[in-house]
Amino acid sequence: MAAVIAAGLLAAATGVATGSEAVAHETCAATVTSSDEGICYLPTTVVNLNSSWRNTGLAVELQPGTYHLDLDVHGRLWGPAPINAWISARLTADGAVLPGSQRMIDHLQSYNADDGAIGHRDTTPIQERIEIQTPTRIQLQARSTYDLRYNSTTIAEIRSDSASYTSIRWEKVKG
Repeated sequence: MAAVIAAGLLAAATGVATGSEAVAHETCAATVTSSDEGICYLPTTVVNLNSSWRNTGLAVELQPGTYHLDLDVHGRLWGPAPINAWISARLTADGAVLPGSQRMIDHLQSYNADDGAIGHRDTTPIQERIEIQTPTRIQLQARSTYDLRYNSTTIAEIRSDSASYTSIRWEKVKG
């Protein structure tokens, strides 16, 4: 009975539960500086996007070495047809774009005005291997874009919720 109560208290504190088992999710609002491996989650449920690159708040500071990075990025788009819109995400290292890290996270397309308002969600991985020489802040950025010949989105966001979490996992493999 004590374990059930403890799981319930943990679920209430973190807002995350799976069945009768609660799962604690560490957010990356604060910089992590000493761990050679770990995983953390977007520190908010929703990050609203526009056509400019925006820092999402998901970031980790890594010490010198070689790391495998593995991110899951959950995007959501909604808007009136006809529409052709997408969300892109990328990584930066101390503010500089990490080459090759950009991915299309979600895409919403319909050229039929009779479709009305349509939406889509998707979760996309970003996997990179990086070598860093000095302590470096790795950060997730995202933006939404649409084809100017069609309608824009009413919702374009990076999400982290019970449907799918936006997360970063890192593992030091050398150094």
